[in-house]
Amino acid sequence: MDKGAEPRVETPQPVTPPLEEETQTVTARRKPGKKKLGWVQINMYVPEELRTRAKVKALQEGRDLSDIGKELLEVWIEKG
Repeated sequence: MDKGAEPRVETPQPVTPPLEEETQTVTARRKPGKKKLGWVQINMYVPEELRTRAKVKALQEGRDLSDIGKELLEVWIEKG
């Protein structure tokens, strides 16, 4: 060691969780029903206030906005 040099201090390294725990954590955060077999995503613009009201009503009824949108599109197509 050089004269006047400060001693080197080892800083503890964070412990990396085993891969299994990491995978379980990521899986636990995924929302169910995001990708349904045979379904595709479409995007549309609606007024923010309408979206908020729709989300609140869907939550109150325990329903998914995708299912509600599907029903509305089916009614609209059949009506046409």
